Amino acid sequence: MPRVGLVYWDSCIFLDALQQTPEWRSVLAAILTAARAGDVRIVTSALTLAEVAHGGNAAGGPADETTIRGLFQNPYIIVRDLDRETATQARRIVREHGLKPPDAVHVATALAAGVSVLQTRDGSGRKRGLLDRTGRIGNPPLSIEVPSWSEQPRLLAMPEGPTGEGK
Repeated sequence: MPRVGLVYWDSCIFLDALQQTPEWRSVLAAILTAARAGDVRIVTSALTLAEVAHGGNAAGGPADETTIRGLFQNPYIIVRDLDRETATQARRIVREHGLKPPDAVHVATALAAGVSVLQTRDGSGRKRGLLDRTGRIGNPPLSIEVPSWSEQPRLLAMPEGPTGEGK
C-alpha cells in the first residue's frame, strides 16, 4: 500500500464541501481530487455524521440524505468512532484548553488518528475558537488551520497497514 497523507476535517469543512461554499470551493475540490487520486485520506470523528445533518447544497437548501451519506462512504474518508479513551481525552482538552466539547472531540480524534493538521474555519479570535489553539495541544503539537492544499507536504504520512477506521 502506498504511503498517503492524512488530514483531519472538522464538521464545518464537510458542510462547506456539501454546500459548495464559494470561498472554499476550489481548495476543498483540490483536496477531494487528491483524495480520490489516493494522495491523501481525510479523517473525521463519527460526531461529524450528526453535525452535518442540516448540511446545505449549492442552492442553499438542505442536502438530501443520499448526498450526505454518499460523501462519507468514499474510501478516502476515514470516520473514527468516539470511544471511551477519545472521549476522556476530549474532556481533558475541554478543561485544559477551554474548548467546547464537540470541538474537543474533534481535536482528540485528530490526535488519536495521528494527523498533523486539523482543518477548520472555527473562528480565530473567538474566545473558544479552534484556530487560536494551533500548536498548543498535543505532543507533537497539532496544527489547526483553515483548509489549504498548498500545505500538502506537511501532512503526516500514513503508516503501512490499517487506516484506523472504526477506532
